[in-house]
Amino acid sequence: MRKRNLLKLILVGMILFNLPNNSLINAAILKGTFYIDAVNGNDIRTGKSEADAWKSFSNINKSVLSAGTKILLQRGSVWNKRLEIRGSGTVNNWISVGSYGNAVVRPKISLKNNRDDIAILICDLDKTTGEAKAQPISYIEIKDLEIENTRLGIYYRSVMNTSNIGFRVSNVIFNNINCDEVMIPCNAGTDKHLKNRQISLQLKVPKGNLQTVCENFNGGINEFIFPAAIFVGGKTLDRQLVNGSHSTVLSEFEVTNCQFNEAIAGVMSFFYWPFRQNDGANAWRQIVSKVRITNCTATGAVNGALAFDGVNGGAIPDSNGVMRPDKDGWGLIENLAVTRGASLPGRTWPNGTTGVIFSSTQNFLIDKCEFSGILNQGNPDGCGFDFETNNHQVTLQNSKFFNNDGHAILLMNGGAVGGNSDITIQNNLFSNNLKSSDSEFDLLFSLDWDGNKNVKVRNNISFLRPFNKEDKPIGFVNPDRKYITATNNEIYYLDEKAPLQTIHFLGIPYSFNANKK
Repeated sequence: MRKRNLLKLILVGMILFNLPNNSLINAAILKGTFYIDAVNGNDIRTGKSEADAWKSFSNINKSVLSAGTKILLQRGSVWNKRLEIRGSGTVNNWISVGSYGNAVVRPKISLKNNRDDIAILICDLDKTTGEAKAQPISYIEIKDLEIENTRLGIYYRSVMNTSNIGFRVSNVIFNNINCDEVMIPCNAGTDKHLKNRQISLQLKVPKGNLQTVCENFNGGINEFIFPAAIFVGGKTLDRQLVNGSHSTVLSEFEVTNCQFNEAIAGVMSFFYWPFRQNDGANAWRQIVSKVRITNCTATGAVNGALAFDGVNGGAIPDSNGVMRPDKDGWGLIENLAVTRGASLPGRTWPNGTTGVIFSSTQNFLIDKCEFSGILNQGNPDGCGFDFETNNHQVTLQNSKFFNNDGHAILLMNGGAVGGNSDITIQNNLFSNNLKSSDSEFDLLFSLDWDGNKNVKVRNNISFLRPFNKEDKPIGFVNPDRKYITATNNEIYYLDEKAPLQTIHFLGIPYSFNANKK
């Protein structure tokens, strides 16, 4: 008997030895509703009820989630580790991360603002079996949480070139989204060339403790640099030209009812990649498509409460060329209030600061928003809104631009990837911008030969400072730009000794001591 049992053990051992390594790994596939309680939970339980809640994210992080799976975090609990989401929902059965319980305080993920900090990682690279494979990440929702003290709040990461539909973030509060380990070196000293060298270095180093297809580390190279509350990015794409190869990573992306408090950036996509080495015109404007941002607030903005690169919102022009959301409401940015930039030392950017920046982005209506109080700390810009390059069919209307260090709106030169075209700026209210700038125009638009076309500026009201910081007179918009059509703009100059002027904007009265031009 002993010999027979010994032979059986030897035979089993030989079979196991010759199996592929990944067959020895028991990768979990989770389906259903799972509860996590940082205080009273225990990871050896089932996680399938409040009484049997897990304690940490460990069981989630090593699993793939099936469609319809819900991960519920106990209100009042705090976790200091990353949550990782792998898996794909369906249009009727989303994967959801949310909250449960009666505590007033939301469930919170709080990290340390370190270089590698990411609070929630959603990734299309699945190595839970020990073998790298593509895992779609469609129909995923994050809601009712608080995320603080991290470099990236939520990172929606594509490294396997999957095409996904449906990513929604709602009712999430983000606090102190920053990374001094990165921001302070990039702003150190007075030599701009050294600062840009440091920026390049920070971009190229591995970061985030992220996997690659071949390794379980060394990810993050050229993927991101700015701290951001929500970042859609990755690194699977090469030169994305309209007439060349291209792909859409994510369609139907929505952010609603979120707060970005002291966030270097709020919602950001694909910055620095894949366009950073592009030498062709008209880069692909649809790495992300069908986007809606509504009812959000932001403070502490440096690199943009919105920073979009390669995004097609999905709005459609009406007969007058004004953009309108499509029949499903895509292409709308509404009720976004950016009310203050960052003032702490090191929380700025040597190449310029902004409330919003668009690059290679198209088909948006921006309505009933505010872009105010952006600081530059002696660096360029400090503007409310920056049309950087290669943007097309954007309408910006019914919005406020108050007390920015720089311009209300900046429209830059085209660079290698093309100029801006079919931009409409209408029915907005501007006041007291260019507080710390040598610019001579509140709306600074680049030269005629930079490739910009068909920019309309109409029916706006502007209360201008009389002089910039070099005591040069300030105008509203440069009248010499041939691609601009400026009509019916009402201009005032602020003067403490002037009579009080009261105007009504979106039903609210505003009063300024000013003289009408």
